[in-house]
This record gives sequence, structure tokens and C-alpha cells, in this order.
Amino acid sequence: MLLHESRSEARVDDDGDIILLEEQNRSLCKQPLIDEGIKLVQESLNSKQFIFYTSQAAFSAVQTQSVNSAQIDGDQIIALYQVLINNEPLWNKP
Repeated sequence: MLLHESRSEARVDDDGDIILLEEQNRSLCKQPLIDEGIKLVQESLNSKQFIFYTSQAAFSAVQTQSVNSAQIDGDQIIALYQVLINNEPLWNKP
């Protein structure tokens, strides 16, 4: 949630309409929230006991670390998808 909140001002215009990722002004993002969110995601991934929301947060972390949408690290996105594909999701366990 921190990572989503960090981009809240960049995600909507003055009329409340959604701004597409590639058109968002990254200078409006709140860096302290990004830093804290990324730290929490890293801790969760390192624990290897993460849940569904951790993978969502990890995708957000990759997006927030880029200067603009063209510089989103595609290798990290692919690696995250590989984790989702190759591992049994913890959220499906009884």
C-alpha cells in the first residue's frame, strides 16, 4: 500500500481521471514512501514466506524504482513472473 500511495498524486489529474503509467509525472511521487515500501518488499521476499500481496508489492516496487515507464526493468518483471509460475502460491495452501 505504501508503494501505491507513493504514486497517488501522479496517478490522477486535477479532475480525478486516471493518468496512464507512461504519462505519470514521477517527480510527484513520494520518495520516503517508496524507500520504506521497497525495504518492506525486500524483507518479505528474503523471508521466502511471502503471500499474494507480496508479489503485487514487488511489481509496484519495480515500477516505482524507474524514472519513467520506458525504463521499467523488464528483467525484474520477468523474474517476478517466473517466481509466480514456478512456485506453488502460499495463498492457496489450506
